[in-house]
Amino acid sequence: MDQAKPDKSGAALNFKAMKQADGSLLFQYQPRLESAMKMPGANFTSDGKVLRVDLPRCPVTADCPVQSKAQVKLTAGKPDLYQVVIPYRGERVVVRGMDSDVEVQVTAQ
Repeated sequence: MDQAKPDKSGAALNFKAMKQADGSLLFQYQPRLESAMKMPGANFTSDGKVLRVDLPRCPVTADCPVQSKAQVKLTAGKPDLYQVVIPYRGERVVVRGMDSDVEVQVTAQ
């Protein structure tokens, strides 16, 4: 049984998407701190026009496979910053949430 769930409010995760020199997308987000849930990375699909990103949340004890594993950047005194690298071909970027989808503007690094 798949225990992963999309985040309830995509806007609350403070997304940032930056196009890299190699053409990939560096996607950053700051998840809410929870002791029982984790956000291990991203799953994504593209139809050539829209890149849909899903950031699954699942129980810390559950296996939660993702296409791109998150790397966590720790900075003293600041919330953890999660980063995933996703293939990118210039599409619009939309993050899937339970309540609604959130479009994210892509910037140059």
